[in-house]
Amino acid sequence: MMSHQFSSGRSALVRAELVRRVETTEHVRANPMRRRWVAIASIIAAGVTAGGAMTAAASAGWVWPNSDVAPLPGAAVSTPLSEAGTLTGSGDGMLNLSDAPDGSTDLSVVFTCGAAGSYGWGTSPEEIAPLRCSAGDTVSNNFALAPDVEELLIQGDADNSWSLAWRFVETKHQPLSTNASGETLGVSDGETTEVPDLVAVVGRTDTGELVDGYSRASDLAQPNPAPTSPEEALRFQEENRKNFPEGREVPVYKSDGATRIGTFTVQTH
Repeated sequence: MMSHQFSSGRSALVRAELVRRVETTEHVRANPMRRRWVAIASIIAAGVTAGGAMTAAASAGWVWPNSDVAPLPGAAVSTPLSEAGTLTGSGDGMLNLSDAPDGSTDLSVVFTCGAAGSYGWGTSPEEIAPLRCSAGDTVSNNFALAPDVEELLIQGDADNSWSLAWRFVETKHQPLSTNASGETLGVSDGETTEVPDLVAVVGRTDTGELVDGYSRASDLAQPNPAPTSPEEALRFQEENRKNFPEGREVPVYKSDGATRIGTFTVQTH
């Protein structure tokens, strides 16, 4: 059995990952078309950060994706396979990816906006994600490398300056932990990795203090069945907002899955 201790420095990461996972927890084993309608409803109802899996970076320096020195069970961990490189420009730009070292699974990037405005980036024109930011804002992301991925494209107005730090990495997921009852616990991306029985969350105690713990995946799942069309997905979203206007509260436990230590609120809007 493996136990895991939280640190307060990872609370924001856990919360950010959970927001992304909650909407898909119930539907991990559903077919791709059913998951598609869930994603559409989530985007329309809640909005998404430009670039999908972007993570806010600290103003004091670069924060690389999946670089936690003590990752949670199930979390992705990226091991650098190259030194960090930098690229600066304005308007449109391109980073050639042909020299990726053997074993590279992702391109890890930290993007800094030099001026307020609209930008875009992606590994193909069809995959470019929009990004609006202020001068000095920094975001990070991992782009999966595939045989047909040859470049990272940056788009922006001619007077929009930017800088990019990048490195090639190999990304692997940590194994999930298991408690004495045989329940799995940790985090999951909801698509390529197993959803644990107990999902890491940041909740609040009965006295209002933040607490790191675990909520059951079955409790976090939406109360509605998986939607089968965009219209049904939107209707389910509206029903959840009506039934749980302040969010839906679920218990937070210690890793044993039995000792309640707080409450996590699943936002429905």
